[in-house]
Parts: sequence; structure tokens; C-alpha cells
Amino acid sequence: MNIEKNRMRKIGKISFRAVKISSKKMYGIKKIRIDEEYVSISDKERSLVDFISKPIGSWGNVQEVINEQIKKIDVKKFVRYLNKFPVIAVRKRAGLMLERAGSSSEELSRLKSSIGRDNSYAPFNPFIKSRKGAVNQDWKVILNG
Repeated sequence: MNIEKNRMRKIGKISFRAVKISSKKMYGIKKIRIDEEYVSISDKERSLVDFISKPIGSWGNVQEVINEQIKKIDVKKFVRYLNKFPVIAVRKRAGLMLERAGSSSEELSRLKSSIGRDNSYAPFNPFIKSRKGAVNQDWKVILNG
């Protein structure tokens, strides 16, 4: 992760893509050493925020990953990262997923307060453009798929 540009890098026998991110999203990142070089990588909690923001595979995979990881991550840190994330729709989707995964009401309440008075409704599944479906009033999410 860097704030300069996307690029491919190879360190030793490992190839990876350095992804450009906004300086507003430079948190949850640690440096690790690979061979003789240091690279910045995201921690588990930050990786989950990114996964909700830009999912890989089907949207159903995202809820499965949240369900699997909820006991393996620091949920307080995850919610803190979500609260910093500039896209409110991501926070709304994450809140509903955390609620479905059985997260504590204390953490859900912290996340809800970061949404503030944003009364717009976000489609739950960002892959589906339709805004038709049942509505979750608590998280202001349209269950569109």
C-alpha cells in the first residue's frame, strides 16, 4: 500500500502489487521485511474493511468471511477502522454484516454513531444496481440481493 501509484514489485521470488490508496485511508498498515526490503501491508482488520469496500468474488463470500473472522479479529479495532473509512455505504453494509455475525451491541452502536444523520439508503449488494428490496431501517440498507 502506498499513496503514490499502483505498481508491480518483485522481492526475491515473491511478486506483488503495490496498491495506491488515498492518504485518508493510511491506517491499519504495518511494515514487514521481505528479504532485504520493507513493504507496507494491511493488518487483518484493515484488510476486511478493504474487502467490504471492494469485494472479490460474490457478495455472499463477504458475509461468509465476516462470519469466519469475527472471532479471530479485534472487533473494536475493526469498528475503529470502519469509523475512519470515508465511504458511509461501506460502514452501513459492514454494520449489517457484523450484526448478522453476532457482534456486540456496544460495537454496533459505535459504528452506528459514525453514520450520523445520513438518511440515504445504500444497496446492500454493490454488485447489483437495483435499489429494490426489503429495507433494513437500522442500518439504512436496501436488501437488494
